[in-house]
Amino acid sequence: MKSQVKSIFINPGKKGAMVQIALLEILYIEAKDHLINIHLQNEIISSNIVLKEILDALSNENFIRIHRSYIVNIDFIKSIENNKIHLKSNHTIPLSLNYREDLFQRIKDKTIKD
Repeated sequence: MKSQVKSIFINPGKKGAMVQIALLEILYIEAKDHLINIHLQNEIISSNIVLKEILDALSNENFIRIHRSYIVNIDFIKSIENNKIHLKSNHTIPLSLNYREDLFQRIKDKTIKD
């Protein structure tokens, strides 16, 4: 079992540079054109890390892959509608059928059923 980390360091694409990112600030992570874009509350940080590599580094249970190109922080989900996830930040990101069951399994304990 991984220990809970509160932040990660990544290279933002500049030689010799590192940026610390608090996990609580990450809304979602998007893979696009051989880069990942880490969407924070107030900025976007790009890096050439592979999406699976950053998912492995995120020991926090609030992060889950929801599409081949997206990882989301569950704490920022406002609603889930068919194949879309609406975030509290007013972003909408896709939910793949391949990852849908994993998401619903993860949020099962937080779900109130009627």
